[in-house]
Amino acid sequence: MPALSVLGCPVQRLAMDEHTGPDCSVTMASSSGDIPELNRLVELRALYLSGNQFSGEIPPYYFSEMVSLKKVWLSNNKFTRSIPLSLGQLPRLVELRLENNQFRGLIPAFYRPNLNYINLLNNKLVGDIPFRLSKFNESSFAGNPSLCGKNLCVECAKPVENSTALKTDPDEAVMKPNKRSSQKYLAAFIVLGMMLITVIILAAIGWMKKKKKDTKFLS
Repeated sequence: MPALSVLGCPVQRLAMDEHTGPDCSVTMASSSGDIPELNRLVELRALYLSGNQFSGEIPPYYFSEMVSLKKVWLSNNKFTRSIPLSLGQLPRLVELRLENNQFRGLIPAFYRPNLNYINLLNNKLVGDIPFRLSKFNESSFAGNPSLCGKNLCVECAKPVENSTALKTDPDEAVMKPNKRSSQKYLAAFIVLGMMLITVIILAAIGWMKKKKKDTKFLS
């Protein structure tokens, strides 16, 4: 049986679309399935959902209206897919625990400087650790084999660029089309020249035949 603990939230205001108290926090235990619609409690200060059996994707916009959140604990569940982008946009977030889930993909950019604790341990995250999270040590990101960055002392692969473009000098890039054009014109002139020579040769042969006929006629 799921257990819900509500602290600092006036019971009469928990109608899922109402405002909550100034120190409101929600804790759930022994729960499973999709994450509940607690995001309708828009003035929650803390959300403690760690140690449940929640699974599936958290919608990218889930936290968009929860601008008062300071602490989000979602660790030790079975969440999948990407970390919600809206988490990175929470203006007052100071503590984020997402360890021991199955989150995939890139870590969203966290633009708020007041974030002082983050734990993404043991997920399936990939790519470079965002620059704004560089103040956190390796223990915050370990257990994600495809993550890279200074935090983990793992150098990220450089983006693959067009090798031809890298080797091509700008002047050469300008000259190459002109060179192709010159080659086309040269080929055209050669063809025209050969046609002209052929016409001249045929005309000469015709003139010589005519001259022979005239000579025979006179003799």
